[in-house]
Amino acid sequence: MSTYLYKGSGQSILAILSGDVPITVTAFTASGPHILSGALNLLAVTTGQRLASHPDVPALSEVVKDYDYPVMFGIMAPVGTPPDIVAKLSRAMKQATESPDFIDKFKAQFSVIKWTSPDEYREHLRESKKKYDRVVKLVNLQPN
Repeated sequence: MSTYLYKGSGQSILAILSGDVPITVTAFTASGPHILSGALNLLAVTTGQRLASHPDVPALSEVVKDYDYPVMFGIMAPVGTPPDIVAKLSRAMKQATESPDFIDKFKAQFSVIKWTSPDEYREHLRESKKKYDRVVKLVNLQPN
């Protein structure tokens, strides 16, 4: 199987829908409408375990040991943003992510909501980078 690099989910969705590639890994936000319409088959999720909202869809970790590469979304602010503004934004995001309507909308998109503090998210990003750096080195991925 060959690897194809795209600049975004839109390009990879077009490639799989047109038959240019046999498989793609992309966020449900891009592939969801095509999965729900029956144009694409959802083979697995990239999280470490099956999603409670879709228990019939296997996780890749069931086949590839320790595979856990979920899609993450975060709210960012420029370096130097005053701490009181960061704290205010963080409180507002926490409140929003606890809303049942918000949670239901994300569950429908195969997403799991997990609010973290700015410091926790920063550490999560550092650890994720280490994990992805190992993968890039393992497969000898080179920029074009």
